[in-house]
Order: sequence, then structure tokens, then C-alpha cells
Amino acid sequence: MLILYVAPRYHTNQIPITEGLLKAGYQVRFLAMYKGVSENYEALKPDILKTPIILRTVYKIIRKRRGEVYAENWMLRNYKPGYIQILNYLRTSKPDIVILRERSRQSRIVHACCKLLGIRNVILYNQNPINADEWRGKRLKQMLAKIVFPKVRYSPVKYVNLLNSSYSSPTIPVNSHAYFAPFVQEVNIIPEEKKYVKDGIIRILDVGKYRDYKNHKILVEAVSLIKERKNFHITIVGQVSNEDEQEYFDSLASMIQDYNLQGKFTLLKNIPYRRMKELYTDHDIFVLPSKKEVASISVLEAMSNGLCTISTDNNGTAFYVLEGNAGLIFDNTSAKDLASKLVYFLGHQEEISYYGKNALNYIRENCGFEKYLERLRHIVRKEFKSDI
Repeated sequence: MLILYVAPRYHTNQIPITEGLLKAGYQVRFLAMYKGVSENYEALKPDILKTPIILRTVYKIIRKRRGEVYAENWMLRNYKPGYIQILNYLRTSKPDIVILRERSRQSRIVHACCKLLGIRNVILYNQNPINADEWRGKRLKQMLAKIVFPKVRYSPVKYVNLLNSSYSSPTIPVNSHAYFAPFVQEVNIIPEEKKYVKDGIIRILDVGKYRDYKNHKILVEAVSLIKERKNFHITIVGQVSNEDEQEYFDSLASMIQDYNLQGKFTLLKNIPYRRMKELYTDHDIFVLPSKKEVASISVLEAMSNGLCTISTDNNGTAFYVLEGNAGLIFDNTSAKDLASKLVYFLGHQEEISYYGKNALNYIRENCGFEKYLERLRHIVRKEFKSDI
């Protein structure tokens, strides 16, 4: 049984899925557009599509003029693999199940090639909430999407906007072919061995690329409101792989200096994936301050290491924190609200371990690989009348 995943790149959230499937005896391949900077290929090395010369040339020009981030987003929007390349790849690999990431040009072409070759077990994976009406006001696009993309979809996100006063949690998705399948995250620490607030210092961790949307600066603003507090320290870990990210990193460091908070913050960059466990283990609280996060995997990584979590409300995985009673949610536009959440834990240290242990229990019961495989089997059985 060969399962083929197709996505722009081999994201770190694919690692536990790949490892679990391989351990369970499945064959796994991954077809990607490009290699990312902070990827780990210990379990699987992805196959990389060839980029047309014209597209590579335009990409280099845009990167030089507009920066790496803009060029990367442009490539994601405009990349279109050749039909012959995809057909040859599918004929050679002979996948039993194909899982496509997002409704993109890449996915559209791969899906068309699957149809030509009679590969019927094709599933779309995205991170839109399963109860979302993806096509509200876009009925023409919906009609076209039904033709060029798989009708079956799964997502690791149930619902978002948890602080919205009109928020509700429908149990039945709008699309009957939309399913929930959790992010795969195993518990990474023995609960009894997790030590909180060592030496009387509360250690807070923030993980995210050094880019504006990650909103690290709101955390600095929040700390500036409570800087008289003495019993905490914050570590920010992020990727710096281009001029844009270096510029943001430098700006963040300057902001910390301007607020005279050098003693409160440590900034780290380009930490290897396998070293992250040590950082999670050494910290007590995890903060995700992003302006908008489709579905942060770092929240799950933090929970799996027993960290009490404070998540922005505009994050697709915030519901894991809510359902697991694993921390608090804050308004991503308010440094004052974030500061109030920090103050609460600084003044109630016993709550840190309470939420941290809840996080471990939730991950163990809801996010293990077997839960993901169970949901995938359910989807294949119900939609394609077959088994894996």
C-alpha cells in the first residue's frame, strides 16, 4: 500500500505522519515543489518537481527586487508542473492513495493526471475548518472546484475565532465530504519527569519565523507593560534564511533594546528541528502571538511537551488548547490582553503545571498517530468503499 502526499514542501508537521505510516508497514512518498530551509529528512526524503527555466528566471528576478518572502509567495501562486512530468511520476510510483495539499495549480494538475490514469482514491487536505462554508458567495468557483479538485477533504481544524461573540461549534460540517483528522503529535515527555518553574524562574517560549505575521513584537509590547515583574524570562526561536527575515530579526532586537528589556529576552535563530525538544522541555509556558495562523503546529509541539499554552485567537489549532483545557486564548490585536494572561500565570504558578498536565493528557488521548490513521481509514472506507 503506497500513500503519496503532494504539497509545496515537506513541512515538519508531516514528519510524525510519515514515521507512523512507515512503522505501520505502509510505503510513503512525498512530492514537493521545493526544499525548505528548516526541514528534516531523517524519515523520508521528498521527491522534488523540476521547475521550468522561465519560472526559475522570473523567480530570481522577483527575489532580487522584492525579497525572498514575496518571491516565495509568488512561486506558490504561479508554479505549474508539466503534465508529462506528473504522468510519468504517477505511472512509475503507482500510488494507491493520493493526498493533495490545498487547492492549487499543482494539485489541479496532479488530480487531472490521476483521473487520466484511473487513480480514484484522491483526497484534498487543507486547514480550513471542517464546518466552514468555503464557497460562501463564490458559487461559480465552487462549481469549477468540484470538477478540477477532489470532492473529499480532510482538515486538522474544527473551528476558529474562539473569542468571537457569535462563535458556535457546529458538530455537522457544511460539506458532507469534509472530515476532521487530527494533527499527529505524540507525547514527548514522561509526565512525572516534567519539572516546572525551576529555580523560581518561569520560562516562556515563542517559536515562529522572523516575519511580521508571526507578531513577535506584540509579545515585546506585552512584556513592556509588566517589566517590573522579576520572575520570568522569554526565549524567541525563529528562522532567518533571507534578507527580509534578517531585517525583522534586527528590528525585533532593536525594539527589545529600546524598551530596555535585554534581560528579559533571548533571541535564537535557525535551531535544528531535533534540538527543539530540548527547548520545549526547558520551558514552562508557550506563547503563540501570530496575527493570523492557519493552523500552528508549534502549539501541538508545545502541548506534547507539557507546556501550558497561550495562543492567539486567530489560529486554527487554538481549539486544541480550548478542548484540552491546556491554557488560555488572547486577542491577537491586544498587547494588554496578552500581558494580562502572562500576569495571571506569573501570579498563579501552580496553574502552569495544571494546564501543562492537561495538555499532555489531551495529546495522548486525541493526537496520536493511531487517531490519524483511524480517521484516514474511515474516510477511505466511507468515500471509496475500500480499506487501507
